[in-house]
Amino acid sequence: MDARDMFSLDGKVAIVTGGASRFGKPISEGLAEMGAIVIIASRNEKQCEQFAEELRERKLEAIGIHLDLADDKSIKAVVDEVVEKYGHIDVLVNNAVRRGLIGEVEELERDTMMKSLDVNFTGQVLMSKAVLPQMKKQRKGSIIMVSSLAALRAPRFSLLEPEQKNPANYMMEKCGMNGLTLWLAAKYGPYNIRVNCICPGSFNPELYTNPKLMGYVKTFEKHCPMQRFIKEHEVKGPVVFFASDASSYCSGTILPLDGAFSA
Repeated sequence: MDARDMFSLDGKVAIVTGGASRFGKPISEGLAEMGAIVIIASRNEKQCEQFAEELRERKLEAIGIHLDLADDKSIKAVVDEVVEKYGHIDVLVNNAVRRGLIGEVEELERDTMMKSLDVNFTGQVLMSKAVLPQMKKQRKGSIIMVSSLAALRAPRFSLLEPEQKNPANYMMEKCGMNGLTLWLAAKYGPYNIRVNCICPGSFNPELYTNPKLMGYVKTFEKHCPMQRFIKEHEVKGPVVFFASDASSYCSGTILPLDGAFSA
């Protein structure tokens, strides 16, 4: 196979949860640019459809759709609609995350922890579960988890400014996603279903606009071998790789995208 063809996603159908979010936008865009039909899904259907329209204006294929990962019926409805309309699901990117219910251990309450877990981990499990029957029927598919550097190493609290926090339950949820990646890869390899995970390093636009965080920015850049934070578009290539035939024998991989910060 020509190497250029190996990365093509022509005709493939990809669902991206949280597909109009911080990392979701470049992921959805990258898949569409490589030829995939992209289903951009989240609780904010209007935002998803607006971004899908931007992609369609560029002659790319995308639609926006409502998805609530805390609602089993919503998950099933999305998968059923995609299968009915297109007949196959080739790629699932578990990217959605709920950030408002995370905190350090002494701040956490059972109710907020469970609500966060319901989306940030349980929702990823159930979304994967929902696409597996179709992928097993096809005897092929790619599931890609968007985890975090937080799942690869303990926080470096000494680098943080007093105003900053490193949420404990977010780290635990992302560690769970890494474990889920390994379990699914081992279980469904016989069906040619590949499951991989990317772990992007720290990124928040506020870091460069909040004067109180400039000390952290300088400290992080000093400690990171590549001396900078990840840029949003840098998740595109790894996701396209895992979605495409270029990674046809790659499964169970946990890929850091952190400029060697975890090395």
